[in-house]
Amino acid sequence: MQSKTSLARRANQHKVTASKEFVDVVELGVKAFEVARDRVKSAGLTSQEKAEGLNALARAGRRAVEMREEWSSMVSWLEAPRPKIDPESLPRGGGEQDAEGYITLDELTDRLLSVKGM
Repeated sequence: MQSKTSLARRANQHKVTASKEFVDVVELGVKAFEVARDRVKSAGLTSQEKAEGLNALARAGRRAVEMREEWSSMVSWLEAPRPKIDPESLPRGGGEQDAEGYITLDELTDRLLSVKGM
C-alpha cells in the first residue's frame, strides 16, 4: 500500500501535467485567433463587419495570452523545488493563547452552534 505522501505527490504531479496540457491548449487557441484574424482581414466583408470581427478576435486573443501567461507562471511555480525547512526552526506549540480575542476551538464551536436556528 502506498503512503499518503506518495499518493499526494502523484496527485500533484497529475495536476501539474494537466496544467501543462491546458497551457498547450491555450497556446493553440492563441494561434487559432491569429489565423482567424488573417482570414477576416482577407474575407469579403464590409468594413464594419471586418472591424467588429477583428475587434472581437483581438479581445479574445488578448485574453488567451493573459490566460497562457497566468497558467505558465503557475506551472513554473508548481515545478520549482520546494525549499527545505528544518522542523526545528518552526515555533513550538499553538498560537498565543493570551492574545486579545483568543478563543479555543471548543469555544468557537459552542458560539457557532448557539446561533439561532442551529
